[in-house]
Order: sequence, then C-alpha cells, then structure tokens
Amino acid sequence: MLMTRFVLPVAPPISVSNNDPGQRKLNVPVTATLLRRGLISITQQDQQLAKFLFADPKPTLQNFATGLIRECLTCDPPLASQSQFSFTIEVLSQIMQTGKENDE
Repeated sequence: MLMTRFVLPVAPPISVSNNDPGQRKLNVPVTATLLRRGLISITQQDQQLAKFLFADPKPTLQNFATGLIRECLTCDPPLASQSQFSFTIEVLSQIMQTGKENDE
C-alpha cells in the first residue's frame, strides 16, 4: 500500500472571530492539538513563531506565543521542553528588553 504524506503550512492556525470578521485570532488549543498529533513540528512552529514575533510583535501574537508555550510545557504529558521553543523565547526576551511587550 502506498502511503502519501501531506505537508501542512507551518504558520500558526487562525480562526475568524464572530464579533469582527476582519480580526484574526490565534488559537492555542487548536495549535496544541496539531502539535500533539504531529501534524506540525514543534521545531518549525518555534522558528515561524519567532519570525512572526520579530517582524511584528503585536500583543495578540505575544499572548499566543506565551499561551502556546505554557500549554506545551504544562499539559500532561508535556508536548515540548523549554529548549524546543528557544527561538520564540529569545525573541520574547528581546521584545521585553526593548519595552515593546504587552501588559499581560
């Protein structure tokens, strides 16, 4: 039997908010599920998330990044170690040092 492997985009999954159709909302539970199922790689997710944060450190993206890391580290069993999000954590640290972090 021939098995085909599909390649999914690495960008964080989004959903459209019902309150504002133009507003994109990043979804931690959906992303965590995709990571858990192996449909997206933690390494690629970390790299892409760091790249997006570096380019445009929006508060919603910062919240998504911290929420995703928190979920991946604290779920049972953990989906990832802190070192697997090294790029994202580094960019978040840089954002804090420049004073562009959000209040949450």
